[in-house]
Amino acid sequence: DATLAVTGRAVFTTTSTFRTQVAGLSSNQIGRVTATTGCTLNGKLQGSFDPSYTPLTGDETAPLIAAPSFSGSFTSTCFDANPFGLGVQPLIDTGIAPNELSLLVTAASGMFPVLTQPPTDASATPNAVFHASAAPANAALQWKKNNTALADGPTGFGSTISGATTPTLIIQNAQPSDVGDYTITLTNSCGSLTSSPAQLRLCIGELNSDGRVDDADFLIFLSSYNILDCADPSMPPLCPGDFNQDSLVDDADFLLFIPAYEALLCP
Repeated sequence: DATLAVTGRAVFTTTSTFRTQVAGLSSNQIGRVTATTGCTLNGKLQGSFDPSYTPLTGDETAPLIAAPSFSGSFTSTCFDANPFGLGVQPLIDTGIAPNELSLLVTAASGMFPVLTQPPTDASATPNAVFHASAAPANAALQWKKNNTALADGPTGFGSTISGATTPTLIIQNAQPSDVGDYTITLTNSCGSLTSSPAQLRLCIGELNSDGRVDDADFLIFLSSYNILDCADPSMPPLCPGDFNQDSLVDDADFLLFIPAYEALLCP
């Protein structure tokens, strides 16, 4: 709830960083800049949401800057990571005098990248799935194995990658060469963020990614065994229990499950 009043033109330079804190939508919940002759926009606009404010997509703040005219634009708009997964974008209204620049809350842009759900360890049985949730929605995603970027398609040693640039990475028919550390990198105009590594284990029979082949896995296997055909619409995704990749969960898979169940712990 403060105003920086400029007599003349307010000029943001290419190297400037203008930060603001938004505590709500009314004029007493955001700082303001006014200029008597105009405003030149440039540099970075950054800021944060005050913990007292719960932002919603589509919220529009009271004016952040007011001037008779505007020229230029901010080179980037980046709000701090927050539990709402929201950022802002500048919104200039030229239909009033003086013109006003307010902030529009959005889920699509205007936020430093953040992982709302990091990837966790997974077991290949023989298919494996890694999943992560990220914000903002326009962040580019890239999965990596041992710091090397992955691409969709055959790996060259028997497995197939899909979802290399999406929130869900699937490794079908994983092989010993697929074992390693997997990370996801998020990138947008505000910066880049890489997750902590999640490990891929190759452990036949381990169906719930807890590092053990036990009764919990047997119940998952039994459910698939009773359905039998991987093409059956009731079969869970990736057909858990089809260890030999013949599109059936049958006695041949059960014979592969038994020694893993007796060993209990994954290698």
